[in-house]
Parts: sequence; structure tokens; C-alpha cells
Amino acid sequence: MSTKGPEKLRTTQDLIFHSDDWLTAEELDRQLQDMRSGHSAYELERQRRIFSVERDGAHYFARYQFNAHLEPLPVVREILVRLVLVESWAIAAWFHFPNGWIPLDDAGKSPVAPKDVLNRREELLQAAEKYRSTYVA
Repeated sequence: MSTKGPEKLRTTQDLIFHSDDWLTAEELDRQLQDMRSGHSAYELERQRRIFSVERDGAHYFARYQFNAHLEPLPVVREILVRLVLVESWAIAAWFHFPNGWIPLDDAGKSPVAPKDVLNRREELLQAAEKYRSTYVA
């Protein structure tokens, strides 16, 4: 049996994980408490306002899902609603890698990663809709 598949998956997960700022559930809860938000990481995740990935037995939350006051960005929830049946690492990959449905400029060149343009709501939602309706074998 080949281990190439699991090795490739782990390599992709490593790339995603080491390219962004991630908070453990405990770190996020502590910061949320300091901000007096009244929410917990798992509560926000249950409400599908944010997502996490599991790595080495711990849950991690990408920092780009929040504004400077640790409030979840509304567009993330809207995207997660559209990606409802997608596994958490696939969601992380969707946010991380350049997306051909989201061009960097008006000329349609140089796709950009969704996490880098979270202020472009309409384009992100359209890209999430297209992803949801795409078949991947």
C-alpha cells in the first residue's frame, strides 16, 4: 500500500498551517475572554461563524477569520454556509490557495487567495457558490 497519498495530504496541511497565524482553542478563548466578548471558540464554531482544523490532537483557528477586536468577520460565516458539506482542511485550503474565480485585478489575471481579499465579499461568495457546485473526483 502506498503512503504517497497521506504524505501529500500532510505536506499540504503543513504548508497551510505554517503559512498563516493559527490560534489554539485555548489561546482564542483566553483572548476572547480578555476582550470580554462573551463567546468561546467552540461556540463560534458551532454557530458556523468560524472554522477550525484539527492537528496533532488540538483544534486551531485561523487568525484571518477575525478583525482586530477578535470579532468573527461576517463574510467568513457567509462562505461557510456555502461550503457546508466541506471537510475542515478543505475549507482551510479553499481560503489559503489562490482561487481562479477571484482575480487579483480587473484584467482577470493572477488569481488571489480568498484569505487575502476578505473585503471583497461578493466575489468571495460567488467563488464559494461555484466551488460548491463543482464536482471534484
